[in-house]
Amino acid sequence: MKNHLLILFIFFLSINWVKAQSTAIECDTVETKTNFVKWLKNNLGANSDFGDLLDDPPKDIPPDELTATYIYYLSKFIQWNSHLDKTYFTIGVFGNTNVDEELTKLLKSKGEQNQKWIIIHYQEPDELNNISCLMLYVAEKSEDKVNDVLEITKDKQIVTIGDNIPNFCEKGGLININDSYEEKKFDVNLSEAKRKGINIQTQILMSSRIVK
Repeated sequence: MKNHLLILFIFFLSINWVKAQSTAIECDTVETKTNFVKWLKNNLGANSDFGDLLDDPPKDIPPDELTATYIYYLSKFIQWNSHLDKTYFTIGVFGNTNVDEELTKLLKSKGEQNQKWIIIHYQEPDELNNISCLMLYVAEKSEDKVNDVLEITKDKQIVTIGDNIPNFCEKGGLININDSYEEKKFDVNLSEAKRKGINIQTQILMSSRIVK
């Protein structure tokens, strides 16, 4: 009788162990699929509002404000070669947009004490010939002007960021904000980033479609 009880006890233990393993495997699978949004929520602390914006952006948030938020947090997960002077973090904004104003407001609200930020607004491609910014947000939709921008910046260590611009990354841009995806928020030209010596970190790539 005791042997039968012992066998039954071991049998039930084995069933529970299998269930536990199944649950662990399921959790691990979910974890491996964790995207940029969930990572940000778990790791950015006070800055986790970006995760909320990506996951479920408020319907009434102005588009320029949302874009400024994307640019700010993207800057946190990109590395440039160490020889660049990063005393001032300069972001260029190209085209007819108010994103530069929203970026200025955002930086003030974040209270960035250890980084000096400069925002420069450009209107014409010719103004970019002596550009020295680390990031360049491109709001311009004119195909000719976009092509000019990408030609001027192709050999500069600048992270070019398009805003829903068709084939932006295919033409040499580094990151394109793309609202047409449900899970992937960005297009990324990873090969071009590597060629320029720019490291786009995993936290961004997890929420990106790799174009090249």
